[in-house]
Parts: sequence; structure tokens; C-alpha cells
Amino acid sequence: MAARGFWGRRSIRLLALVGALVAADAWARTQPWSAPRYSSFLHYQQVFPPALRPGVGPDGEAMLGTIDPRHPVQWVRAQKAPDSLRVVCFGGSAAAGLGFSPNVTFAHHLEILLRAAYPARPIEVVNLGTVAIASKQVLELVRDTVQHADPDLVVIYSGNNEFLEPQAVRYAELHRGVADSLRGWLRRSALIRGLERWRLGPPTPQDLPDRSGGQRGMTQSEVIEDVELSPEEIAEQVEAYAANLLLAVRACEQAKVPVLVATVAANASWSGKEARIHDWNASDDRAQLEARAQEVQDRLQSGQGNVKERWQRWLELGDLLVALEEGEQAGEAYRHALDIDPHQRRATFPQARALQNALKESQAVVFDTNQFLLARSERGWIGFDVFYDYVHFTPYGAALVAEGMFDQLRTAGLLEAAQPIEILGYASGYRDRVAAQVLTPGKPDFLERGDFLGIGFDPTRIRSRDLWKYEQMAEELERHMASDPQDAVAWIYRGNRRWFQQGQGEGALADWAHALELGGPGDLLRGAMTALKARPKLVDPENPGVRAE
Repeated sequence: MAARGFWGRRSIRLLALVGALVAADAWARTQPWSAPRYSSFLHYQQVFPPALRPGVGPDGEAMLGTIDPRHPVQWVRAQKAPDSLRVVCFGGSAAAGLGFSPNVTFAHHLEILLRAAYPARPIEVVNLGTVAIASKQVLELVRDTVQHADPDLVVIYSGNNEFLEPQAVRYAELHRGVADSLRGWLRRSALIRGLERWRLGPPTPQDLPDRSGGQRGMTQSEVIEDVELSPEEIAEQVEAYAANLLLAVRACEQAKVPVLVATVAANASWSGKEARIHDWNASDDRAQLEARAQEVQDRLQSGQGNVKERWQRWLELGDLLVALEEGEQAGEAYRHALDIDPHQRRATFPQARALQNALKESQAVVFDTNQFLLARSERGWIGFDVFYDYVHFTPYGAALVAEGMFDQLRTAGLLEAAQPIEILGYASGYRDRVAAQVLTPGKPDFLERGDFLGIGFDPTRIRSRDLWKYEQMAEELERHMASDPQDAVAWIYRGNRRWFQQGQGEGALADWAHALELGGPGDLLRGAMTALKARPKLVDPENPGVRAE
């Protein structure tokens, strides 16, 4: 009896303790200090407002500049000039220009067009496009920017990363062990989250996971093979995407900042890093191709196969129709494939329609990127001329989208005071200039830092489907410089890359100085060095001892 009484009292105390912890955790959830330290299950989706931090220019003028290592070095005056035009662009890796230098972005070309339209006004274009972030993080950055950076125009191009987090969460659930479940339960505790924030403080860019070398896992190949989201889950995510961007627009409207929101286009003919090979690829027998096309169509109409198999059949049908020179029908087949793509790594046409519907009652200028690119396509679909892989722009694609955005802004009346300029053909002219440059023996990339593509000595990188080709170019440069240290072009290329990198200003200066000693173009290099020395010095307020530039 005594033993039962003892254990009974212990049970009551244990239950009371559990009850107290549950009550404390419930109370903690109402406190701001218990918010999750990371806004996403994927830590590399974290953003760190304010995106523009205080700094000082060479003359002591207060400046704001980027400090997140995922953003190229950029800055604006803390006190905006009365006649300036400040534009801030947002989005994921397509906006950031993944695969090339930061020059290969619609933001860069939009700046060029704005400078031509407003030759007498200071033009400030900041690109806060960030690899891997979704609309939830874009919303966070937009709210911060309109509150602290005083933009005159916001441009949003976001939509390709909406399924990264739900896919990763599902993958983790499928592969979770007992220890993982316990860690997950602890992470969900508001008390534990509060202790973590107290111990580690708010997250900073230094917390970002290393995404170099073997950590370049952006393709999510393993996740995609294991995870399949239901149509209901997909619809829910698309609805959340449209709602997030509507909130971003509302934040701009509240701050009285005009905003252009672009639907997000994708390469409809893409199916993977490698080109598709069919048994009939080498055939020039039209009857054979027509018979195979009919066979594929019959299978599609029968509804046979799972989503992945139907996706592959639509792609093959598109390829067959291209071979049969039926471009318009091929475009329809590719668009069908895009809309059922099981990978969920590209914004689809239904996603674009959801965004357009959500913004109908807003004051946002909506740029239909899909419609614009389809109208400019010579093929009947959006393909590899605009994107080097599934969503990331070629140099021509980035210039073309900027051309369309500029024209939309002008049509909407947001550039009324602009000097009339002829922009039709801007992108094709740029494409021709790039094509001529890559034929230059020994220096296929531009030497000027403002034109530098990030392909280095290998012009085939323009068409490479590898997401990490810009990093590969940097590794190739190191090997090239080790084998031929007297090649001034290699030193210029490396200096150009370093110009954009946080904390690499001194390295860029040293590279250009050495290239000058080796006989590199004097005017170009002296101008670049002068511009670099004039950059503001930025300090991370979270880590005052760490200078960003």
C-alpha cells in the first residue's frame, strides 16, 4: 500500500509538471521572443532584414548597402537625392541571375534602360533577388525595404521556389527516425525556441549553410524522386503564393510605392540537365514520326500511366511535333507538360493565373512575362533561347525580360517623365553583341566589369545547363592562373568576379593592379580601380568587427 501511495504521488507530481510545462509552452507561444529563429524549414531560405545596412562613403556620406553574402555588393545613399529614381527588385534565383555574374539579370538591364530614359537623374537599381527564397521571404524583404529604403519603384519576379519547403518537409517526414522525431518535437516547443534565441541571438548571414562544393544541392533530386504532393496540396501552396505577393503589394500601396509584379515564366521544353534522346531522333522518315506521334497521343488520351509518365509523353509529343515542323502544336504539348511537371520547380501557367486573379483589385502593374515571351518567341513556346535550364535566364533572356518590363512601366504611365527612347530590339542587339564577343580569341568574356558575363574562357557556358557554372568558372580561373600567371585576362576576370562579392574588394583591387602590371588595358583597369576605391565601407551592425566591404 505504501509503495502504491509513493508511486501514486510520483505520478501526480509528474502529471502536474507536464501540465505546467504545457501551460508554460502555450503562454510562451504568445510572446514575440518564442518565434522560430528561422522563417523556413530550409535554413538557406532565411532572409536577414534589414537587407540594406548602414555604411559610410569615401566622403563621409551615410550610405545603405547589401551585406548578405548572397547579394552582390550594392549601395544607395541613406538620404535619397530629391531627383533620384530608386528601384528595388525582388525574387529568387531567376531574379538573382544564378549561373552568371550579376550583370546577367533583368535588374541590370532595367538600370541601363532607365539611365538612357533619365540621363539627368541619378538612377539607383538594387537587386535583392536571392537564391532559393520563396514568396514568404520576398514578402518579408519587401516590407522591410519599403519601410527603411525609400524606394520609388518595386519590381517582383517570384514563384519558382514555392514547393521547396513543403517537399523538404514531406521528405523529412518520410525519412524521420526516432531521434529526428524527438528533435522535431523540441524545435516546435516555444520554450525551446525562446532559449535558442536567447543563447544564439537573431540569425545573421553568418548562419547560412555552406552551399559550396558538395553542398550545391539545389536540384533536390533525391527529394523529387521520393515526394509527390497531391493536387489539393499543390492548390493550397499556389493559393498561399498568390496571397503572399498580394500582401507584398499591399505593403507597397500603404507606403505609396508603385509596384510591378511579373508572372514567372519557365522553359516549357526542359526535362532535365541532359538533353532528351529518343529512338527516333535520327529518323527523317515523316511517316515514321507521324505514326509515333499518333501512338503517343493515343496513350495520353487513354489516361494511362502516372503523372511522371504522362509528363514525359507530353514532352516527347512536343519533340515529335518540332521534328514535324508543327511549332504551334509543339508549344501546346510543352505547355501541357509544364502544367503537370511532377518536379514542382517551375512556376506554371495556373500559378500565373492565380497571381493575376489575386492582384485584380490592387494597384499593382502586372507584367505577364509568359504572354510577352510567347509573343516574342519564334517557336511558339518559351525555350532555351530565353532560359539556359528550366527557369534561369540566358544573357538574351535577361535583357528581353527587362525590355518588356520597361515597356510595361512606360505603358502604365509610371515613366511619364522619361526621355523617349527606342527599346524594341534592345535585347536582340545585346544578344548580337554577346555573340560577337564570345568569338574573340583568348577572351570570350567581356573585360569590362559592367558587361562581364561570368563565363570566363569557356563560351559554351552560356548554354550549359549547370546551375553552378559561375562557381566552376571561378575554379577554372584559379587553375588557369596557376598554369599561366602572366595572362592578364585571367586576372581581370577574377577581379571582375570579386567586384561583386561581399568582402572581396581588396582582392579585386589587387587583381586589377596586377593585370595592369602585366599589360592589361590601362584605361579600363584604372577606371575600375578608381570606382572600387570610391565604394562605401559597410559594417554589419550585428558584428561590428566584421567589415563587409
